[in-house]
Amino acid sequence: MGRQSSPGEGLDISADRITVGRRSLRLAEITGIRYGIVETRVMGVVATDQEYTIGLTNGRDTIEIKRHHWFNRGQAEVGFQEMLEALFKPVVQPLLNRLLATIASGQGFDLKDPSGVTADVVHVDKRGLLLKRGKFLGLFGPGERLLPWRDFHGHAMQNGRLLLAERDQASDEPKVFVALSLKDTWNAVCVPPLIDHAYQTGVLPGSAT
Repeated sequence: MGRQSSPGEGLDISADRITVGRRSLRLAEITGIRYGIVETRVMGVVATDQEYTIGLTNGRDTIEIKRHHWFNRGQAEVGFQEMLEALFKPVVQPLLNRLLATIASGQGFDLKDPSGVTADVVHVDKRGLLLKRGKFLGLFGPGERLLPWRDFHGHAMQNGRLLLAERDQASDEPKVFVALSLKDTWNAVCVPPLIDHAYQTGVLPGSAT
């Protein structure tokens, strides 16, 4: 999607713009963030490289901030966390406010995960989570399923995925409703704090689990 930055380029944040190398986006126009870790393995066993990636988009152009771990994983993780902290106030916080406003207005927003075989889309609004699952080779779907907030049972981030849970009607325990790739799904990383804040402020019905 659009232009992308090259690995290793520096990050610069001004009052109204974020720049990575020779690419930049206006802060007010940023509509999405995603981040995660891509690991390269030899024969599926020995990890040879880890790439820490943060992506930002305005819906037209995309820039990516990348840090590689070759043999110094600790240093790469520290640099990754420092970049996320630097982005929170100018990028993440305004983005959370805009996404919350779309829920409050009744419009909601979509989470699109292109990494799976069925290309899941989850629409988030005042009703709940509407899972739209595409057809794959004529075997699965297509179909839609609404998880109302009264049956929502929490969220977690595990192994590079955002897990959204529903309440199991038989056991009253949480079970996974959908799992979305954090590095591939725009704004999936925003969902946990967004849902928690929406419950606390009354934008969503009920109380957080």
